Amino acid sequence: MKTFPKPLTAEDEKYYLQRHEEGDKKARQILIEYNLRLVAHIAKKYQTTEDDMEELISIGTVGLIKAVDTFDHEKASKLATYAARCVEKPILSLMRFYVLKRFHIPVDDLLDDYNRFQYKGQGELLRECREKMGLKKKPFARLLHVHPNTYRDWEADKKRMFKITWNKYFRDIVDL
Repeated sequence: MKTFPKPLTAEDEKYYLQRHEEGDKKARQILIEYNLRLVAHIAKKYQTTEDDMEELISIGTVGLIKAVDTFDHEKASKLATYAARCVEKPILSLMRFYVLKRFHIPVDDLLDDYNRFQYKGQGELLRECREKMGLKKKPFARLLHVHPNTYRDWEADKKRMFKITWNKYFRDIVDL
């Protein structure tokens, strides 16, 4: 099995981060290469079969590359701390997808009413509700005590309705 290089020292990491910020492609490559051990460590936590490891490392590496490219040393002290979150996020997304696929669990079953409302399409559901009541947009907005432009943006899916508003007006009237 191939081994990964040991992590960079704090001084070396700082040096290569500075070079990377100046546009040095080689420094970027070194930062990625010397943090692959972190990707493998995180991937190992989620590995269920031997075949999983390669895919988990691959998707985790994408997260590592994003971490190296977006790391701001002014906001975070160590690249590894920031990178761990960036590596874990796509791995967790992949794991959620596998669970849903493997156990044939519909996404709807995992969501509460509000998130199901968002997932199924807030705008379409609002439009259906408004049309069932036989109202135009402005009168419907007035009924909800919201500005017509706000309602228009909700129905056009340009703005998300807050959960508080959902609970107050729609929980009992929208068919999910």
